[in-house]
Amino acid sequence: MVLATQLLKFDCSKCGTQQKESRGCVKKPPMPIRLDGVDLDRCPMRPFFEDPQGYNLIFQQYRWMKDGLLTDPGLILDQAHRFVAYSMVITAAIDRVNEDRRAKQEQEANAQARKGRVQGGGKKPPAGPQWRGKGKAR
Repeated sequence: MVLATQLLKFDCSKCGTQQKESRGCVKKPPMPIRLDGVDLDRCPMRPFFEDPQGYNLIFQQYRWMKDGLLTDPGLILDQAHRFVAYSMVITAAIDRVNEDRRAKQEQEANAQARKGRVQGGGKKPPAGPQWRGKGKAR
């Protein structure tokens, strides 16, 4: 799970030119990138861009796993270590996206509630005759 958490920190859309160079996206970085105790000489996201077709099988097997079908006989711990590791990364990414969506929906709901209180002005006056003064109807 450590690998999944660390891998999710690499968001290509947020990397600038200097980060891409220092993380080994464009060329070999000046210093190795340490990820889950392993030194890497390039961005860990590069394989996804260099060979996206190779990951189709992983995502297909992940969908099968979510449907209760495993590629090898046995339970989840009997599966290939690489498949289990990839599944953990995918699950962590999905959880992160879902959490971001929930937080955004909650912010929007809170904003709507604040907007409603400001526009609504609080309680509505009671229906019926208009009361003026203390207890006397006119």
